[in-house]
Amino acid sequence: MVFIKKPKLNREFGLLVWVPMKRGDLSHTIRETLKRLPPPYDSHYGIVPPAPPEDGVFAPGATKALEAAQAAFGKVDAIAAQMKDPYIVAGS
Repeated sequence: MVFIKKPKLNREFGLLVWVPMKRGDLSHTIRETLKRLPPPYDSHYGIVPPAPPEDGVFAPGATKALEAAQAAFGKVDAIAAQMKDPYIVAGS
């Protein structure tokens, strides 16, 4: 059995949790990256992600989304600056 960190949030602790998977559920490419975990978990494997590309990642459309997000934060900052208690504008 292979344990892989999947984006499954444990609301009590706010952590990613280990999800058991069968080796056959994984693609060949992912199976090639499996590495045995150190003791006391040496009966399990983890996935070693590939190194990030040296030239960065091309993400068309990301610039527009980033600009929109920055503009939204600017609006929130302007609203917070006008409030008596700017800490009301805080993420939860």
